[in-house]
Amino acid sequence: MVDLATGMPGNPLRESIPPTFTNFANLPPEIRSQIWEYALPNPRIIHIKGNIRELNEGKGCFADSLDHPVLLHACHESRTIALTHYRCAFEPHLRHPVYFDPSQDVLLMQNDNILNDFFERSKGSITSEVTTVKFIAIDLIRLDFGPEPDCVISLFLSMMAVTSALATAVTRFGNLQEIVLLKPCSEWDLQNSFSCACDIYKENVRRNYSDDEDLYARKRREFLRDDEGNIPITTTTTVEDFWNRFS
Repeated sequence: MVDLATGMPGNPLRESIPPTFTNFANLPPEIRSQIWEYALPNPRIIHIKGNIRELNEGKGCFADSLDHPVLLHACHESRTIALTHYRCAFEPHLRHPVYFDPSQDVLLMQNDNILNDFFERSKGSITSEVTTVKFIAIDLIRLDFGPEPDCVISLFLSMMAVTSALATAVTRFGNLQEIVLLKPCSEWDLQNSFSCACDIYKENVRRNYSDDEDLYARKRREFLRDDEGNIPITTTTTVEDFWNRFS
C-alpha cells in the first residue's frame, strides 16, 4: 500500500497494528492492575495561592491550575487503584479540596503568609491528611533581601522573617520530612543564613508545639501522640532546581 501523505510505500507492520487496543478488559486482573499502577502520575506540585483582597473576604487559599489524576476518571477499576494512592484532602484549609498523594506530592506555598492562612481557614480543626504531608515548599521570591543580596546581615534578617512561619508549619503539619525554601537565584546563599537562624527556629518549634493555649498545637499532640514534634530537614534551592526535582 502507498502512504497518501508521502507517496511512499507504507509499512505493512504498522498498517497491521490496530489504532486502539481493544483487548485490555480480557487481560488478567493482575496485569491490568500493574498497568494502572504504571500509569499513575509522577510527583505533583500543588501550588497554594491567594491574594490579600480575597483572603480578607474570607475566601481563603486555593490550589492553582491543578489537574486531577486522570486515572480517577478513566473507569471504576482505574479509580479504585488511584484511590489507594490519592485522597480528597485539605477541605478545611482550601476553598476546594484537592486529590493528594502524601507519598510524593508537594505543597508549594506562594509565600509565608499563605502558609499561615492555610491554617487560619481551618480554625484549629485537625484533618488526618495534614499529618501525612511529607514535603512542603515556600516561595521566598517576594521577600526583600535589600540592595546587596550577598550581604550576610541582609540574608540573616530575611531568614529570621520566615522562621515563625516555618515553626508554625512544623508544629501543625506534624510529620514533615523536608521544608524546601525557594530562592530567586543561586547567588543568594540562604542555607548559611538559615543555619545562623536555626537555633531560634528550633526554639520557636518547641515553644509552639508545647503551647497549651494554642488549640491547634494541643490537638496536634493528642492526634499524633507526640510531646516534642519532629523538626524536618530544611533546604534551600532555586525555583528551577525545585521544579526539576519534583516534576
